[in-house]
Amino acid sequence: MTRARHRACTRTWQEFERLLADRREVEETADPRDTQIERLKAGQATLMRRLSERDAEVAELKAFRQQAASRIAAQHAEIERLRRESTTSPNVRRLSVRPAEGD
Repeated sequence: MTRARHRACTRTWQEFERLLADRREVEETADPRDTQIERLKAGQATLMRRLSERDAEVAELKAFRQQAASRIAAQHAEIERLRRESTTSPNVRRLSVRPAEGD
C-alpha cells in the first residue's frame, strides 16, 4: 500500500511540476509591455480608420460646397440676364411690389 501511495504522490508531484512549468512559460511570454503594445496598435488602427472616414466625409462636403457655389453663381448670372432683358425687351412688364402682410 505504501508503494501505491508513493506512486500516486509521484504522479501528482510530476503533474504539479508540469503545470507549474507551463504557467511560468505562459507568464514569461505574456509580458505586460507586449500586451500594452498590442492594445496601442489596435487603438492606432481604430484611429486611422476613423481619420480615413473623416477625410472622406470632408472631401464629400467640399464637393457639395463647390457644387452649391456653382449653382448659386449660375442662378445669379440668370437673374442678372433676366434683369438686363427686362429693361431692353418690350415684351416684359415690371410688376408692382406688394407690401408684405403685417407692414
